[in-house]
Amino acid sequence: MGAYPVISYFATAAVGAIAFYIAQKALRLGAGLSLLGAVLVVLSPPVLDNLWGGLANARESLATVLVAGAFLAVVARRDFLCLMLLVLALLMMETAVWAPLAAAMTVMLRPKEGEQSRQQALTALAMFLPVAMWLGLRSTFFGGIEGYTPLADFLQLTFYKLRHIHKLFLTYHPLFGTTVDDEPTPVDRIIYVGTALVLYALLSLWAFRTLSKAVHYLHCGIQEKRWPIGDPTFLVALWALIALAFHFVVPLKPERYATSVVVFAWPALVAEVEKRRKTIIWLGLAVCFVMSLSRSSYAFIEHLNLAESRKFSVVDTQPVHHRCTGRDWGPRHQRHAPEKSGSRYRSRLS
Repeated sequence: MGAYPVISYFATAAVGAIAFYIAQKALRLGAGLSLLGAVLVVLSPPVLDNLWGGLANARESLATVLVAGAFLAVVARRDFLCLMLLVLALLMMETAVWAPLAAAMTVMLRPKEGEQSRQQALTALAMFLPVAMWLGLRSTFFGGIEGYTPLADFLQLTFYKLRHIHKLFLTYHPLFGTTVDDEPTPVDRIIYVGTALVLYALLSLWAFRTLSKAVHYLHCGIQEKRWPIGDPTFLVALWALIALAFHFVVPLKPERYATSVVVFAWPALVAEVEKRRKTIIWLGLAVCFVMSLSRSSYAFIEHLNLAESRKFSVVDTQPVHHRCTGRDWGPRHQRHAPEKSGSRYRSRLS
């Protein structure tokens, strides 16, 4: 095994470890539930895509670890450490540009006795220094920010992401193979759609509680004329929702750019299920876990077989299609770029 796969596996393990730490320290979950949240994070499509995409994709996982570390630092009032982690995250991946905003809001939502509002505002403002540094580097070496997407294409992509939020949380590898036309079997389609509906139900419960807390904090802030104190559960949800909002705004389709979403959202969903303590909700989470584990296992086995076949196969002009990531893998000297529209399986399954 070369150095590049080792870095990819290390980045994936680091994502799982930081998700476990967020669940245990910030959300106050037990070891078992924290492990469940971490496993769900590792089994999610963005993390798996980063794992299988090589060193280039592993940077997204490493940047996510830095962003999650910045969250833990700012919650623990280690503001300078948070600032340094945000700088490193932005230098590694520009998709971490949303994190300074989340850090600044966290600073404003964690006031302590005797802290002046001016000092609190200055600390929050300092969290935007990494963005200023990033803009300066972009302007100096790359001539500013380029690559604007036409409005029609942007709206179409955003609508696609809204209709396929489940693709950030659930792996879409077929369990029972495909038909002759490379379509999912009816049983596979029913199982996948049913699991997606269960996931949407869990997300709705979590979003409703988060919205209720936000309204309560806003009401208290207006009445008391000061910033409210947000509990760690709300802060985790805040970072997850800001990351999700950025995922809709950024004109990039691959799920791997939404790794930060699942790192915060899955532990928050597990905490929401634990708080409600209802059998039917626990059953829904169990369904999501079993389906993610089984589909990801099949996808991982196919990925290993594909890598083995690439290692020993003779040179062929036809690329080998990876069913899970929608990527065409050709011979070592002839790599094909990823399809823009994804694989036939993924497009038909949606």
